[in-house]
Amino acid sequence: EERKLDRHPPLPVNQGKRPKPSFVLRSKVGLTLVLAIMAVASQWPSRAALILLLLLWATIGINVQGQSSTEDGGKRVEEAGEHPNSPTKISDIHPLTDLPSSRPEVEVDSLFLGHSSAAGFVLGRKVHALVGIANNGEAGLRVLGVMGSLNSATDFSQFVQNFSMYSVNRTLAAGEEASVLFKFEPRQRLTARDYSLALTVFYEDVLAKTQHATTFFNTTVNMTESDREIDNRTFYLISLVLLCAVTLGIVFHKSVTKVMKRGLVTSQPRGVVEVGTQGPKGTEDNAWMAEHNEIIKSVRG
Repeated sequence: EERKLDRHPPLPVNQGKRPKPSFVLRSKVGLTLVLAIMAVASQWPSRAALILLLLLWATIGINVQGQSSTEDGGKRVEEAGEHPNSPTKISDIHPLTDLPSSRPEVEVDSLFLGHSSAAGFVLGRKVHALVGIANNGEAGLRVLGVMGSLNSATDFSQFVQNFSMYSVNRTLAAGEEASVLFKFEPRQRLTARDYSLALTVFYEDVLAKTQHATTFFNTTVNMTESDREIDNRTFYLISLVLLCAVTLGIVFHKSVTKVMKRGLVTSQPRGVVEVGTQGPKGTEDNAWMAEHNEIIKSVRG
C-alpha cells in the first residue's frame, strides 16, 4: 500500500522525565526481594540453595536487562545522530519532522539485499537497503544522508521507531550516479504485525545551497518474529518458571522431611511399665493376716 507523504509526523519529545522501569526490571526486583526474604527465613541447607538461586537470577537479569531498560509500546525514541565524520548539520529541527521538498531531476531507487520481497522483515534482524541515487540535473548535488522511521500501519501519525541518520556527504556531478548501503534494524521487542516503513534520502543543491529530500520507500510491511531466537521476555518467563519450580521443590522437601521426622518419633515404642495385679479390695490384706496368724500359732504351739 503506497502512501503519499509530504512530511513525517512530529516525533515524541523527551521532557526530561525518567523512563519507567521495564517489565523485566520490575519483576526481577520483586522476585529478588522474595528470594532474599526466603533465604533469611530459611535454615541451612535451604538457605544455601536460595542464595545460589539469587546469584543465578542476578546473572540472568544482567543478560536480559542489558538489552533494554525502558518500556516499549511505541513511546520510546531512539534519537537519530549524525555520523561522527559528518561536518554537515541538516536541520535544527528533527529531519523527519519537517521534510524539505524533493527535486524532480533527482531519481532514487532501492533494493533490499537478501529479501525476495520488501513486504516483510524479521524483528531484531538487520536489514540492508541498497539505495541508488541519480543526479539527472545540470547542477551538482551533494548527498547528505539517509534516514527512516517505522510508524503505525493504520495511523501514520503514531510513531514507533526511528532509524538513525546514516551520513553520506558525497557530491554527485550532473549526470552522475551513486549507491549507498543503508542498514537498519527493527526493534526485536516490537509486536509482530504490519507497520508503515518510510525511508528518505537528504541532499542539497551545491550552487543554491538549498536542502531537499526524497522519500524513496513508503510502504506497509509485515514484521514477523524470528523462529530461531528467543526474545528477552520469553527467556525471562522461562527462567522465572524454573526458579519458582526449584524454590517450591526446596520448600516441599523441607516440609516432607519435618513430617517424616515427627512420624518416626511418635512411632517409637515407649518403655514397658509392669503393674502388679490386684484382686478384689482387701484380698491381699486378708491373705497376709491369715499367714501371719498361722506363723504365730506355730510358734506358740
